[in-house]
Amino acid sequence: MQEVRYASMLKSSNVFYGWIVVSISTLVFAIVRGVNDAFSVFFVALLEEFGWSRAAVAGVDVVTAQGTEAGGHTGLVSTLPLVPAVVDAVAPVPVIAAGGIADGRGIAAALMLGAEGVWIGTRFLATRECGVSDAYKARVVAATGDDTVLTDVFDIAGGMPWPDGVSGRAIRNRFSERWERREEELRTWAIEHGDEYRSLGPDAEIAEKAVWAGEAASFVTGVESAADVVRGLVADAAGVLTARPQAVLRDR
Repeated sequence: MQEVRYASMLKSSNVFYGWIVVSISTLVFAIVRGVNDAFSVFFVALLEEFGWSRAAVAGVDVVTAQGTEAGGHTGLVSTLPLVPAVVDAVAPVPVIAAGGIADGRGIAAALMLGAEGVWIGTRFLATRECGVSDAYKARVVAATGDDTVLTDVFDIAGGMPWPDGVSGRAIRNRFSERWERREEELRTWAIEHGDEYRSLGPDAEIAEKAVWAGEAASFVTGVESAADVVRGLVADAAGVLTARPQAVLRDR
C-alpha cells in the first residue's frame, strides 16, 4: 500500500491532519488513471462548499469532493452537483469524486463530471480483505441505500462530536431508531451511559453500534475479493465509457 499525506478541512477547523495509509478503495483511483507505480500525494477532503478556494491555494495535489451519499461522516450536498462545482472552484487541481459510487457507471459519470478519479468505500466493505466483522459484511450485503440514515446519534452516544453540518451515514438499526429525533435526550443519556455504550461487545455491533455504509450499499450483493472488485470496476467503467457515448450520439 502507498502512503498518502491526508488533510481534512471541516467547518470548525483550519488544521491539516496527519498521515493515513491508502485504503483499498483508493487503489481504484490509481488504476483508473493508469498509475501503476507508487505515488505520494497531498490531498484534502472537502464537504460541501467549505475550503475549496483555500485548498487550491494551500498547495494540495488532490481534492476529494465527497457527496452526502457516502458512508461515514459527510455533508449534505449530493455528489452529482458537488463534484462539478468543486472541479470548477479548484481547477487546475485534480478532483477525486466520492459518495454513492460503486460500479462502472458511477465511475464513468464521475469522470464526465470532471473528476480525475474516484474514492470508493462502501463497495469494499464486503470484501474478504476488509477488516470489519462477518456480521458487518452480511448487514451491508443485505442492505440497500434506503436502509441508510444520516444521523448524529452514534457520535453523541460515543462522545465523539463532529462540527456542525457533518453527520454520519450508517445503516439504520435498533439504536438509531430508538434515538432518532431525540438528540437532546440522547446527550443527557450519554453523560450517564456513554462508557457503557462504548464498551458494548461484538454481540451488540449490528443492533446498537454504527454500521457505517453509504447509499451504494444497493450495489453490494456478496462477499468477494478486493482484486475481483477492482477488476470488475475498471472493466465496467471502460465498457461504459466506450459504448455509451456511441449509443447516445449514434442518431445525432
